[in-house]
Amino acid sequence: MAESKRLPLSRQDEAALRARQIETLLDEGLERYFAGRHEEAIHLWTRVLFLDRSHARAHAYIERARTAMAELQRRSDELLQASRELLEQGETEAARQLLSEAMSASGDDLQASALRVRLERLERVVFVAPTQDLPLTVALGPAT
Repeated sequence: MAESKRLPLSRQDEAALRARQIETLLDEGLERYFAGRHEEAIHLWTRVLFLDRSHARAHAYIERARTAMAELQRRSDELLQASRELLEQGETEAARQLLSEAMSASGDDLQASALRVRLERLERVVFVAPTQDLPLTVALGPAT
């Protein structure tokens, strides 16, 4: 197989190639950021920092994405807490709706899973024995 013979790049060519790579990574990161895929965007922008440690836009974009992720988590935590409160009041349908919103925002984490299990347990108890008056703590199990 013939070897590819490349001429060494000049400093200007290397700088131009690096600038194109950086712009491509920044653009791909922005696409992922606006698609809500913040971790992927951060990964791409971090690659920019490997090429240029002091790249101000990459640093700013990473910070913005981290802030957006923290806000999503805060909102999800609020929804989980509100869902938990509704569940303790016996409002299963409203609790399920808020739980679904929380899970769509941040995924199925440990807290959401535990709340979903409690909700399903309560719905089974209510469905199986709708005429029995069970104390809510028996149906829900211990609070988490």
